[in-house]
Amino acid sequence: MAGSLVASGASFAAGLRSEALNTYRRQYDSRQEFVGKMLKEVPSDKRVEKYFFWNSACHAVRLPRGEAYRHKAFSGIQFSAENFEFGRAIDWRRIDREDDLTSSLVERARDLGDSIGLLNERIAFQIITGAADNDLLASIPNAPDGRAIYHANDVASGNRFGVSGGNMEGAGTSTAGAAGGTATSAAITTDYYDVRSRFTRMQDTEGQPLFNPSITDGEALVVYPAAKIQAFQEAFIRERVVEGSSTPTNVVQEAGLAPTLWTTQRLTGNDWFVFLTGSEHRSLGVQNREGIRTVTATWENSDLSRETGQESIRFECRRGFFVFTPYTTCQVNNAPGT
Repeated sequence: MAGSLVASGASFAAGLRSEALNTYRRQYDSRQEFVGKMLKEVPSDKRVEKYFFWNSACHAVRLPRGEAYRHKAFSGIQFSAENFEFGRAIDWRRIDREDDLTSSLVERARDLGDSIGLLNERIAFQIITGAADNDLLASIPNAPDGRAIYHANDVASGNRFGVSGGNMEGAGTSTAGAAGGTATSAAITTDYYDVRSRFTRMQDTEGQPLFNPSITDGEALVVYPAAKIQAFQEAFIRERVVEGSSTPTNVVQEAGLAPTLWTTQRLTGNDWFVFLTGSEHRSLGVQNREGIRTVTATWENSDLSRETGQESIRFECRRGFFVFTPYTTCQVNNAPGT
């Protein structure tokens, strides 16, 4: 049994009051109702899962009199995703648990289980931001087309999804973003409409519209940095906007295009993200190989615990994370400081 022990000596003092026990108790639950709009869960029964999808079938064309039918094939794409183990253990001495006057040591240790519940959210943000975090994924998965989840071009350097800039508004590096910034609600509204337009202009692999209007004009999730809360709420929640001496109504609300907002500290800077949620397709995926498992080692069930006097609790699971073809999400890529 390895690892550092819980420092519990402070809980031995006689006459402890318990009112402060909830200090630093986890008060954040994964926003599953939002994560589910970003990420699709699928079952898994092997270490590496292989996925396959077809490109678009060809569309009908005119047949001139006397000419034979024209033939056109279509291809498919295969990609794979590996499952990894996630987990952690907390150790303490048996006598410390027995002498804990608050009887809360094990209960607090079980907060580790809440951390497993946050995995999908944490890794979803790691992928969309491209963040390095060796505690999560060792490398960020590419989409099936070989590009990062957000990119302006396909592998042949053509327009990704048939639209200039691909699924990036303000396509380019973070130091050369061309989006309008987040300083004002007007700039956010303009970029939001540009994203909606981008989705509408996306094409299938045969050059035809990718989405039904009911999807491009339907529900959306906007995920944005907590530091920008005022500007985003002014853009999407405030009923009237200020334009000079007038206060016209909010066009986003009048058009029925107001998105669901997710304010999060997991995003910093000026970039934000839009997910079309009316489509059954999700741009991110998680495969569940093995559900959350709890293992407790005590005097009663562990030889090592009896030998060392240490007890532990551990939580573990096996999951894999990957990027589907990411045409239901768009990054608004702003230059720093905008």
